[in-house]
Amino acid sequence: MPLSSTCQNCAKSKVRCVRKSEESDICSRCARLNKQCVYRETGRRFKGFKKDRQIEALESKINELMANSEATSTKQTPPRNATCNSNGEETDQTTMDVIARGFLNMEAAQSFVDIYRMDMTLHFPFVIIPPQVTAPDLRQQKPFLFLAVLASAAYSNMPLQRLLGKEIKKVIASRMITGGEVSFELLQGMLVFLAWSHYHSRPHRYTQFLQLAIGLMVELRLDRSPQTKTWKTALRFNKEYTLDDEEYIRPSWGLDEQRAVVGCYYLSST
Repeated sequence: MPLSSTCQNCAKSKVRCVRKSEESDICSRCARLNKQCVYRETGRRFKGFKKDRQIEALESKINELMANSEATSTKQTPPRNATCNSNGEETDQTTMDVIARGFLNMEAAQSFVDIYRMDMTLHFPFVIIPPQVTAPDLRQQKPFLFLAVLASAAYSNMPLQRLLGKEIKKVIASRMITGGEVSFELLQGMLVFLAWSHYHSRPHRYTQFLQLAIGLMVELRLDRSPQTKTWKTALRFNKEYTLDDEEYIRPSWGLDEQRAVVGCYYLSST
């Protein structure tokens, strides 16, 4: 076994050890100080632990599965045919279409819509989905409300519900905060999301989202009676009628709008 290049005396004193000659067994410092010069045998260098073959096989299998999973997800992701508005912002609804993006299929979506309509509406009757409206109909006509219903009714699948909850927050940020959109569909979706927010992951930020819903209600002028002026309400009346006529029908909000207002009041008072 080879000897170390530094004797014990020089190593202890932390000084350079120089032999008098290559054949000499004593260094110049020990010879000058008349000390016994001793060289220790060197041990084998640690080359690291050898990996077990089973561990290497498992690592190789995991890498292979991860590569196949990434390839499959890339292949299954549908191309986005996004359109842009005059400001260059994407307006395509596929950005929040969880069906097209593969979060779940239409059969599962229909079951969630049925759960909301038959079970959950009894506890929060302020956003009603008519019996004749199917999941594909709701997806096409009111995509944000469709997303909110799915996220609320998917309580039996917590991973999916968390994903859908994150998508709702993204839509709120893009359409309301960034885009400044005001629509009754957004208000209905916000009410559903708020009513069942305890199902979603923390932080809930309930008060912040509630203030957004109240702001939508005010922007839509649902906090006041409809005006009789057509330039404000887009309602047309027969010019022959006056406010004193018995046949005159005073404009009023529909049942959906009335439910939404009561829903805002209910959520803000509890």
